[in-house]
Amino acid sequence: MMLKVNDLSVSYGEVPVLHGVSLEVHEGELVVVIGSNGAGKSTLVRSIIGLVKPTAGEILFMGEHMEHMKSQDIVKKGLCLILEGRQLFAEMTVEEHLLMGAYTHRKNKNEVEKNLRRVYNLFPVLEENKNRIASSFSGGEQQMITLGRGLMLDPKLLIIDEMSLGLAPKVISTLFALIKQLNHEHMSILLIEQNAQQALKIADRGYVLENGRITMTGKGAELLNNEEVKTAYLGL
Repeated sequence: MMLKVNDLSVSYGEVPVLHGVSLEVHEGELVVVIGSNGAGKSTLVRSIIGLVKPTAGEILFMGEHMEHMKSQDIVKKGLCLILEGRQLFAEMTVEEHLLMGAYTHRKNKNEVEKNLRRVYNLFPVLEENKNRIASSFSGGEQQMITLGRGLMLDPKLLIIDEMSLGLAPKVISTLFALIKQLNHEHMSILLIEQNAQQALKIADRGYVLENGRITMTGKGAELLNNEEVKTAYLGL
């Protein structure tokens, strides 16, 4: 088991946000959590990575408890979260961003070079423009920089929060195809998305999060064809 979240509850002060959430990601799986704004998706991923402490429940990564572990220690164990909003430094170049992502491997130059080559093969536009500053790129290209920076960690599990937010449909399709390609290369991925249609198309399994609770789970194709999901999230 790559990731197991069991009966997780989270509150901000006295306000409960997550209520007994459970989910699993097996090795090599692409798992999606869909839900509307305010459903608790970002709180869920922030809890997994250690940015928010749960009030109850457990989080296990590769069999090890993480509920009270520091975020930097979780990252060192091979879990990478790509946060919503891209989080780039405007005056840094593409390659500077990517090399910053390799900080856990900074003493191993061969590992850094290998991961950099992998990122450039996946995103050729980044290699072609590696000396350009991040602020000069489009939103879709900035998302590629963010993904590339995460991949420089060579993570065992990649968690991506709202990758498609604010991007054009053509760019979204390209990014989802790249995520599926990474999964085909045996990377385990947990994708947190409002774009239910695109996400469920590529998912092995999915969860529906509503008002802080998991209300539905199943294979990606099953959820894509579920009438309740169609009505609530696909506009059908």
